[in-house]
Amino acid sequence: METSFPATLLVCVAMFELWLHHVTCERSKVWLTSEISTADGHYPGKFCRITNVVLRTRDRKLYFKNDNSDFKHNVEVACNWNYIMWSIDKTSDHTISCDKVYDSGYLFPIFYHYGNSNYYHLHYDTLMPLYHYLYYKKKNNKNTALVPGVETKRLEVIDWTTPAFDDEDKFWNRVVSILSNASPDIDMLPVNLNLITTYDSICFKTAYFGTPKIQRADEKFMKSFVMFVKNHFNISHNQLDTNRVGLIKRSNRRRIRNEEELIKNIRKFTDADVLVFENMTFQEQVQAVQSYTVLIGMNGAGLTNALYLPPGAVAIQMVPYKAQVNFAEFAKLLKARGPYLEWHNKHEHLSVANHNGDHSQGDTIVNVKEFVTLVKEALKLVNSDNHLVKSEL
Repeated sequence: METSFPATLLVCVAMFELWLHHVTCERSKVWLTSEISTADGHYPGKFCRITNVVLRTRDRKLYFKNDNSDFKHNVEVACNWNYIMWSIDKTSDHTISCDKVYDSGYLFPIFYHYGNSNYYHLHYDTLMPLYHYLYYKKKNNKNTALVPGVETKRLEVIDWTTPAFDDEDKFWNRVVSILSNASPDIDMLPVNLNLITTYDSICFKTAYFGTPKIQRADEKFMKSFVMFVKNHFNISHNQLDTNRVGLIKRSNRRRIRNEEELIKNIRKFTDADVLVFENMTFQEQVQAVQSYTVLIGMNGAGLTNALYLPPGAVAIQMVPYKAQVNFAEFAKLLKARGPYLEWHNKHEHLSVANHNGDHSQGDTIVNVKEFVTLVKEALKLVNSDNHLVKSEL
């Protein structure tokens, strides 16, 4: 016997009501009490963990639920600058509607300055710490979201109107996105106006704020990180059987004034050329250094690519005259990846200060004889096991 139209309609209405009840129950959940723990962080100083947190995009704030009178104070103290940057606050609501629920969410700032970023800081402050926690240590990232943001000013509230994430092809987006692209279980949700139009509320069973403090001088970690990046780009990690020297060119500050003269003298005994990273993508930069057994660079962002040299290749950091720069931190990274040498300009007359009289940011005329000696020393170290050599010629 055929079912009548009204009966069919009643069945459909009943099924719809059942579905609606299911969806409502899924979206409106009791908000469990939040708990907090903290550890030493890299930036902004604390790596803060809070359970049962919701990001309300319309408020541009994150909320926790805990009726303990001291809990908010504990969040302010334990989370340090994260509390201000992410506008973390208490709510008295007992239920919540979630557009999306994640088991874990990582909310962290990226270095973005007047429309640009910095290759070194993207690695040092963001990529390495999060790789360590997500892949090297934790290795279980099911249903995880990465939520990068940009500060309005250093250690101030996150800027929801930033254009930093508008173009996915910008190199800072390419660098950070490798963390999510490497796993199908990780989503990238950058904080900008687009997030408001996509979601109203995003819930995290556990939210992490900032980036964790790690030991970057750990050789095992550094080799794991290098392979992680190379594997992502399908770049082989093989020793070279011929020598080739690359000198990194800088264009704005801490430049080498006599690059061509240096290369001309090195070419008398081995292949050598000037390497320009400008306008290269992240992948192109990593690929470019695979041709070199010795890579030389003045202290600066471009030298970060020495991390990705072939095994056995030698990295050389050059430091301007009496420069107050982060050469010691660079040295830790480069020593952890392989053979390393360091050169300091000790001749004031070969240092060209910038317009403010600052030698740290000024240019250098490199002594040719010293440079030739440095390169020959490096060629002897190629494929050696000595990762801790330091030379100040």
